[in-house]
Amino acid sequence: MVKMLGARQYFCRYMIAYNWLNLVLVLVTIPLQASSQNGMTGGVALMGMVVLVLSLVWNWQIARHALEISKQYAVGITITNFMMKLVLGMMMTMHLFSGVQM
Repeated sequence: MVKMLGARQYFCRYMIAYNWLNLVLVLVTIPLQASSQNGMTGGVALMGMVVLVLSLVWNWQIARHALEISKQYAVGITITNFMMKLVLGMMMTMHLFSGVQM
């Protein structure tokens, strides 16, 4: 996809920034997930939505600036990335819990 956009030479820079962002997001979401497991769900759900929106905005900014592409292409990369994460996450969950009796 990056090759089609003519930003192949910036891919390494994009991946470094993207990976650091994901590390920050993991460090932020671990306490949120732990709080939701302990029964604190009201504010945690709102904070989770805020983190989700901010992560999408940050992903868009990273794609736009690290790859030096237009706003529209950065939106496309951000949406594609988000959808891939959702699908892969659901597939992993289905695989992990396919034989588990609840």
